[in-house]
Amino acid sequence: TLPLGAGSGFTLGLSGDYVRGELDAGGNLPRVPPLRLGARLAWERGAFGASVDVERYFEQDEVADRERPTDGFTMLDAELRFRPAWGTANAVLFLRGRNLLDEDARVHSSPLKDELPLPGRSLSAGVRLGFGR
Repeated sequence: TLPLGAGSGFTLGLSGDYVRGELDAGGNLPRVPPLRLGARLAWERGAFGASVDVERYFEQDEVADRERPTDGFTMLDAELRFRPAWGTANAVLFLRGRNLLDEDARVHSSPLKDELPLPGRSLSAGVRLGFGR
């Protein structure tokens, strides 16, 4: 995570991972996840905050015998936050959007990927309360 300017309240996070697996006798290991790259831009100012996350899962076509390839997809999530001063309670009010592009997203490493995709677009609002430290 990198701060983007002194006192700006912006941070940028970058992530990525890649796994490659082969059998000694030749061929690919099953259910190996594809290349994944992500970025997060967050902003905080006083009691307010916001963030946008994007994560790209690439196609996985280096598959084992009797395994099907998985298409790539991009997940876009966003959140708005407000931290009110409610006595000793640590409170956060939030509005969150997940899979905002409404992608047909399937996790290659799941044995149920062909029957069970990840959830589609969703919006939620809520309050988180914490007490004590």
